[in-house]
Amino acid sequence: MTARVPIANKFMTLERHILEEGRLHPHATGQFSGLLHDLALAAKLVWREVTKAGLVNILGKTDRMNISGDIVKKLDEFADQTIYYTTGGAEPTLRSIPYNGPIAIDRSTLIRARVFVDKQGYAMAEKYLLVHKAIGKLRTLNAQYSLYNPAYAAGGEMGLLDGIRGSEAFADGAWQGFQGQDLEVVIDLEKPTEIKKIYIGFLQQSYSWILMPERVQFWASEDGGAYSLVQEVVNTVDPKQEGTVVRDVVAEFGGFKTRFVKVIAKTPGKLPAWHHAAGNDAFIFADEIVVE
Repeated sequence: MTARVPIANKFMTLERHILEEGRLHPHATGQFSGLLHDLALAAKLVWREVTKAGLVNILGKTDRMNISGDIVKKLDEFADQTIYYTTGGAEPTLRSIPYNGPIAIDRSTLIRARVFVDKQGYAMAEKYLLVHKAIGKLRTLNAQYSLYNPAYAAGGEMGLLDGIRGSEAFADGAWQGFQGQDLEVVIDLEKPTEIKKIYIGFLQQSYSWILMPERVQFWASEDGGAYSLVQEVVNTVDPKQEGTVVRDVVAEFGGFKTRFVKVIAKTPGKLPAWHHAAGNDAFIFADEIVVE
């Protein structure tokens, strides 16, 4: 039998547990350890976001009761407060616009918002919304986004044309994930429209099976039937690059008019032999197709 490594103190962290158990199984592949590391990281990210949002001090119960005789929870009390927001980049104050319905915007905008309780402002939330010629103009999404995690849907079929860019966290709900298939999107601009640039954002995190597409093709059509290839961009990001890599694949033109645009991102195929999950289908993660 293999002796266990003695514990130097009474506290056992998850990272230390993974390390010590790994020593007992020298022939293990490391996949389960990787999963535990991912779970630990996810827990830390959730706690960080809860802290940033100012939720730590509003969990639990108050010392008041409602008309039904139930103790009022802090979060319920917090939810009744008015949200104040700005669209010009300024920090929201009690003099800012109170939120009471959908916000109409006609240009790229940074929206900032916060709740005030007893004139005390909580942590500010912000979201940059990108406005471009293809917003909401999806004709067809000829690929099935992954159902492995609801976040990989990025809100559904319109996820690549909703004006929301992704962060460096692939499960932030802004990245749409496709596994083992090409990503193909057809855009209907509704009328012949001048185009100077098209770009689409991709994320790579090799350890999590997410690679850059092998290449990206940009096609154009006047009638939505016959398409012509107008530009192709081949990937230059090393799949072995560690950490998270975010890149925009850009196609620039001198300016031409078309009504229909087709964007095809070619799958990188199977994970290569050097990968810990070699032979499985790789993912493509994209956040937004921008037409200018």
